[in-house]
Amino acid sequence: MGCNTRHTEMTQAGWDFLLKNPPDPSLEYLWRSNPDLIIGAATFDQNGFLVSVLTPQMSSQFEWLQATFGAVCFKSVLTTVLQLRGFQHLIIWGGTCNILLIKHSKHYLGLLLHQDTPEIVMNAILKTFTYLT
Repeated sequence: MGCNTRHTEMTQAGWDFLLKNPPDPSLEYLWRSNPDLIIGAATFDQNGFLVSVLTPQMSSQFEWLQATFGAVCFKSVLTTVLQLRGFQHLIIWGGTCNILLIKHSKHYLGLLLHQDTPEIVMNAILKTFTYLT
């Protein structure tokens, strides 16, 4: 089974450009209001398959992608087998960083955030994202 994943490892200038010109217009405010908090981003399709990854050079570790993929799969189990509905987001608190997984109407967005990102800031990101979608 193949996976058409686009990975972009960028210079800091490229990352800065992305933060100022996000690929998804609905995320513009999110990127612009939190550029120092977001280390990486990944999108997953409705089935949990990785679609694209955006990381700066200093963040080329992929353990967080495995954890995010696992979370998307776990969400599928909860909603299918246990028939739980209403999943909108989840937060994975890590040892060196945090992952925020947000359900969008057509995909999932995984954000890799600095470990010291306050919970109140994550809640603000969630409210902003919910408002924009």
